[in-house]
Amino acid sequence: MPIQVYKCPKHGEWELFMAFKDDVKPTNKCPHSLPQAGQRFPQFCLRISKHILKPIAAAIVSGGTGAGKDMHLKR
Repeated sequence: MPIQVYKCPKHGEWELFMAFKDDVKPTNKCPHSLPQAGQRFPQFCLRISKHILKPIAAAIVSGGTGAGKDMHLKR
């Protein structure tokens, strides 16, 4: 499942797991809960958070990594 990153003006970055078929929204509501004394049900931030594009975590190496390139040499 793809992970989308959003940034709340109060809580900073947060992640949203989505299905491949879902469309990525440019904004979303912050899901962080706000602690409230004496409240029976939790309150949520719900501030508008902007979608952030992050670089991928993997690198593509052209021609391989070089691992095992000297395996044919006798030691």
